[in-house]
Amino acid sequence: PGARAMTRTSTPPRRMSVVHREDIPTLRTVVVDGVDQSLGILKDFGRHPEIAPFIPADARLAMAWVRLEPGECLETHIHPIESMIVVAQGHGRTAGDLDEDFAAGDVVLIPRGCHHGFMGAGDAGFWAPVSYTHLRAHETVLDLVCRLLLVKQKDRSVR
Repeated sequence: PGARAMTRTSTPPRRMSVVHREDIPTLRTVVVDGVDQSLGILKDFGRHPEIAPFIPADARLAMAWVRLEPGECLETHIHPIESMIVVAQGHGRTAGDLDEDFAAGDVVLIPRGCHHGFMGAGDAGFWAPVSYTHLRAHETVLDLVCRLLLVKQKDRSVR
């Protein structure tokens, strides 16, 4: 709550550090077509002040941790981007264009335009880092244009 996207113009730390998962800001819901959609737990790396400088602003990449408890669902939806989920811990099941179980160590690849959703399974659900390419998962093309314009304005003001 209250976390805002980092500009990614700050300098990465000079010393090695560990960022604990619980210290990464959490997003639980997103509004799609006026309706709140549950995300389970989404921990956006770009919203953490120490991690954000490691993701270049012009890379059009977002990374996050995703968590679904056993039986918790992320309803099926579509993104205009590709995404990749590397299951780090636990078990789950895909929904939408593919109904299949997955477990720790599996990689779920989601091409743009595919209907996809997930459910936590087993005794503990799952934790998985997710990377989004091109657009961030819950970002429109207009958001991207605005973000890139802000980056260009900051670049000009630094010169």
